[in-house]
Amino acid sequence: MQRGIRARICAGCKDRSEKNTVKNVDEPRRCEQSCPLFVHLPILRQAARQLDPMLAYRPKVLQRILRRLGRDQKDLSREKYGKPVVRLVEEMFR
Repeated sequence: MQRGIRARICAGCKDRSEKNTVKNVDEPRRCEQSCPLFVHLPILRQAARQLDPMLAYRPKVLQRILRRLGRDQKDLSREKYGKPVVRLVEEMFR
């Protein structure tokens, strides 16, 4: 998931500095330690892995989780990360 987020989400992140433009998706970026998305990634991964698609619609549940986490972290808003992250996680756990 980290590689996918680095490739798709980090590439268009407004908060990324010019010094922090690592082209290799296998290399962690300096900003990951403070990025709310990477900090909460274990929660999203665990939720996606445990969701039974017969019982819940994964994208809606993941959007709700991002919204709840985003109450404290405005950077986790749907506009910035929500939809692209939900699409990426959905692709990974099909």
